[in-house]
Amino acid sequence: MHCLRKSLVVAVTVLSWISTHAQASGPELEKSLAVIDFSLGEAFEKTPAYCGGGGEKLKTVGKRYALLSRGDTLAQLRSKMGGASRAIPAEELAAQAAQLKDLEDLIYEKPKKAITPLKALIGRLQALSRKYAINAGQRALMFDAFMKLARANNDSGNTKGLRATLVELIRFVGDATVTDETYHPAVVEMWKAVKKSTASERTATLSVTSTPAGSAVLINGEPINGATPMSIKWFPGRVQVQITSGGKVSNSRAVELVAGDTTELAIDLEYESGVELSKRAATLVLGPASFEARAAEFAKRLGGLLEVDRVALCGLTRRGGKVYIEGHLVDVASGRIERGVKLVTKSNVVSKNRVQGIANFIATGQVGSTSASDGSGTEWQENPVGWSLVGVGLAGIGVGVAFHFVFEDKIDQVECLGDYTAASGNCPDFNTRQILAEEAELERGVRNAGLAIGGVAIVGGIIAFIVMQPSGSDESTAEGPTLKSLGPWTNSHTTGMAFALGF
Repeated sequence: MHCLRKSLVVAVTVLSWISTHAQASGPELEKSLAVIDFSLGEAFEKTPAYCGGGGEKLKTVGKRYALLSRGDTLAQLRSKMGGASRAIPAEELAAQAAQLKDLEDLIYEKPKKAITPLKALIGRLQALSRKYAINAGQRALMFDAFMKLARANNDSGNTKGLRATLVELIRFVGDATVTDETYHPAVVEMWKAVKKSTASERTATLSVTSTPAGSAVLINGEPINGATPMSIKWFPGRVQVQITSGGKVSNSRAVELVAGDTTELAIDLEYESGVELSKRAATLVLGPASFEARAAEFAKRLGGLLEVDRVALCGLTRRGGKVYIEGHLVDVASGRIERGVKLVTKSNVVSKNRVQGIANFIATGQVGSTSASDGSGTEWQENPVGWSLVGVGLAGIGVGVAFHFVFEDKIDQVECLGDYTAASGNCPDFNTRQILAEEAELERGVRNAGLAIGGVAIVGGIIAFIVMQPSGSDESTAEGPTLKSLGPWTNSHTTGMAFALGF
């Protein structure tokens, strides 16, 4: 009886812990999700409407995801994907060029008075270079402004100011050639002297590697001789770095170079040139082959920047003469596409059914609206019903096993076997064995009940996994467990169920 009480205490303790833990954990925290548009090269005007609409539908379908809004997605990627990614707007550049032209008469007639407005203009151009990627037009305008400031300093007799202006310009452009055919001879002579004296100040090293290799490197908008991988000697201080290859240009990076140190920079050009951040949405633009090979990797990287659990890639595509709306759900932690769907649609209108279908599939793995709208589809890894039944089953089996050992010990005593043989002197008397036999029968009943309840609960959990597992359409893919076999299991003392599960 002591063993029976002890086993009951253990069983109750285990079941109480499971119950308390389940209650304390509360509702499961939903996964976070960002929807990012994609294109296989052909731009479709309705892509933002399809994918933006699908994202809005996700708020009411299944309620399985905490959705990062498209506006927040775009803003966060803009702030985290390196430095400037866009060239200065043409109208802004034209405005600054007009201001420089307006100063020309003052430069030549009253050079001393031109110095202050020229410095202010250069300051504005430098601020724009921190906001935008430096292009050839902006670089040429900055060079012209610096050289006009140098001329104003020269003509006003400010040799110190002339030298300081040219030092700053050379640190910006690196190598450039100036001749007296274009600039004042005195300014050209000072340029040559400053360039020679500052050559030894290139004490910082920039090491650039890229994917693909063989890309050209631009420092402050100027191509550098050579191709990646390469090391470049440059002046200490802040520079803007980009790479380009095959018409693609990376985002620019503001890099602080340190005297005597090597700054290493690795740039994935396909990734950076493939992520377009427009006014409306973040879009991943890849060729069909690159999308198949690297879409999941890129989604993982974007999801990491956005700090979300899942990324849904959504886009209109043309395959075999048909237009599809596609959705691919990517797990950010593993970088794996969990499932994907292609639904035939039209590109000149927005199909509400297809918008709903994409939202349904992302949320539950089912395109149909009936099962998706009530959130019944659940991936087996996250199925609370299935895992609750499995937990009860394991607890029941644990109780059954505990009582099994107690039962076996009682049977040994009743039959004077094992450690309780007559020869050992441990065999109980007849009356005691009768009492033990009654206790053994009770414990066998508890054991069989525990094993039976445990087996049924586990099988119920497996059935819940299978029945509640999302199932896609003919054009979708999803992963989950399948029941291979289910049948009775018996031995000399008990019965139960056996099953085989495939993944």
